[in-house]
Amino acid sequence: TAAMTKPISYDSKSDFLANVMLFVPLGYLALGALCVDKKPPLIAGLLLPAYALFSAGIEFGQVWAEARYPSINDVVGETIGGIIGSVGWLVIGQKIND
Repeated sequence: TAAMTKPISYDSKSDFLANVMLFVPLGYLALGALCVDKKPPLIAGLLLPAYALFSAGIEFGQVWAEARYPSINDVVGETIGGIIGSVGWLVIGQKIND
């Protein structure tokens, strides 16, 4: 759609922050579920595109939702949130589990 071809802009900082925060727990829990008691760097690298694809899928689904519209800004924010959550797991997740 045309909305996904617009340049990335952050007119609404609160909307961007909400999208980031939405995916932080997802990133933390996804990496934790796949990497508990294992060495996670390879799996962490494979999850990064998964966050972007999952977010793009959510945005694509909004094409059919009334009063919703897809946005590349949301994809970027949610992907960043997934990365932050993954970094959180890499830094403290296994320590908390131990």
